[in-house]
Amino acid sequence: MDDILNSLPIDIGDIRFMGGENKENFKVYGKDGIYFLTIKDYEKEGYFDNLALSLDLLKLNHIKAPRLIDKGDIKGKSFILTTYLNEGRSRSQKDLAGLIGKIHKIKSPKSKFGFDYPSFIGSLDFPNSYKDSWQEFFIERLDRLVKSLREKEVFKNKDLLTYKRLRKIIIRLLDDHKSDPVLVHGNLSEGNLMFLEDGNPAVYNLLSFYGDREFDLASSTIYEGFNQEFYQSFGKSLDMDERFSLRLEFYRLYTYLLYLNQDGNMYRNIVDSSVSKILRNY
Repeated sequence: MDDILNSLPIDIGDIRFMGGENKENFKVYGKDGIYFLTIKDYEKEGYFDNLALSLDLLKLNHIKAPRLIDKGDIKGKSFILTTYLNEGRSRSQKDLAGLIGKIHKIKSPKSKFGFDYPSFIGSLDFPNSYKDSWQEFFIERLDRLVKSLREKEVFKNKDLLTYKRLRKIIIRLLDDHKSDPVLVHGNLSEGNLMFLEDGNPAVYNLLSFYGDREFDLASSTIYEGFNQEFYQSFGKSLDMDERFSLRLEFYRLYTYLLYLNQDGNMYRNIVDSSVSKILRNY
């Protein structure tokens, strides 16, 4: 850790451990401000490249978020240093929806779905290779999850046959869905949004890529903390056709499969319920 601290482009006065799951988080007191440092053991270099680019895009578009100060890889560890955001009291969820709406106005410069850097989630990595369609990009992610579950022997032959059937349904419906590649948060929950001391909302802890904005909406419905005001404001910009609810279930299933990969059979019933809901309503 000393090698990382000595490499940072700030004068450090004090540093405090802030905990973290699979990562180490620190509040760093510099002579000219307060910063947030995250350190992660890496298997591949560039663990924080995705987040760094996301933060730069938000800065470029004047969206409230931590500002990138430094990142790198030193002796088996990846690190990222950002400004520290001081939290205020909760305010209008309409403003939270407006903040996400601003993120969704950032369009893919290549008019394709993907991202310049891979996403690392737990033990999994997603290449985020650019695709011409949302269906291609999303199916590649689902396939990656199912492959991992098969390798871990969480999914058996019966599960693979069910997924084969499910996969055809998802491909068919997403092929019929018009989608524009915009920047998505990728990890949208109340815990990754905040209000600053000046009352403005801010966003952090992103797992971004250029995708369908419905993906973020689906993520928000998994967690508690969002109210009707948020959804009424968010939903004004969405095309809620007859297959809208089913598509949201596709994206929720993706998140449940992530959890199943990370925590074994604890989420098995949730996954099975989501699969049954899709097959029943198709």
